[in-house]
Amino acid sequence: MADRVWRVGDYLAYWLDEIARPKGRDSTYAKYETFVRCYLVPSLGRRRLDRLSTSDVRQFLKEMAASDRSSATVRVAYAVLRAALEAAVREELVYRNVAAVVPPRVAKRDLSPWSADEARRFLSATRGTPLYAAYVLALGLGLRRGEVLGLYWSDIDLEYRTLRVRRQLQRVGRDLRIAPEP
Repeated sequence: MADRVWRVGDYLAYWLDEIARPKGRDSTYAKYETFVRCYLVPSLGRRRLDRLSTSDVRQFLKEMAASDRSSATVRVAYAVLRAALEAAVREELVYRNVAAVVPPRVAKRDLSPWSADEARRFLSATRGTPLYAAYVLALGLGLRRGEVLGLYWSDIDLEYRTLRVRRQLQRVGRDLRIAPEP
């Protein structure tokens, strides 16, 4: 394997199938695959893996930011590339991870959570709808959508008034799957 001349795109395909898929969850693999297919391969796929440089990575990040991608998208694309190149180092295909030295600059988003009054108005407007209980859980306990949708009755102890989040509903491609919490 080390005697082969790898293109970044070929290596990323290998990394997805042989390293990322067996190691992680289906949803993580799907996310990695999307970023490899949509961002990394079109920009870096034709370059030789052993000749990929820090400046190539920096230029890739600069182009991603200039194309009005969100800072989260740039950050995830960078993280996927860095993880793949770290595996290439472990497999002795490259001697160093050129992405490890170029962290992307990320603009912080200004979040404006609802006030208590806005949350009360929302719950008042949704009272009587099929998702009202889910909204109460999400707002009252700060649960994410997948956590609320992954709840079973067995997760609720009415006697002790406790709720235990043990899994979440995730979308993987077109499928919905229940995934356990790590």
